[in-house]
Amino acid sequence: MINLDLIDIIHRKAVPPPWSEGEKIPWDEPGFSQRMLLEHLSQEHDAASRRIETIERQVEWIIIRFCPTSLPGSSIWAAARGYTVAGSPDWGMHV
Repeated sequence: MINLDLIDIIHRKAVPPPWSEGEKIPWDEPGFSQRMLLEHLSQEHDAASRRIETIERQVEWIIIRFCPTSLPGSSIWAAARGYTVAGSPDWGMHV
């Protein structure tokens, strides 16, 4: 069995043909599962899961373009980041 770290796969030069490295993702192997979890929790890259910084930029982009008060919770998100929030739809939630 080939043992690859996710970062090795990300930085390899050539993309192998599908399934040429095997058919089974070894989720049941503790070492593999641990490496995958670490990669998904990592804030050093966006390869496995997006970094908080990336998510916040994307959320900000959505809120700026689609009105800060158009989504539940978006007013709170915008106000917490220094935006002026005027008005808010009644979503049946009271704080």
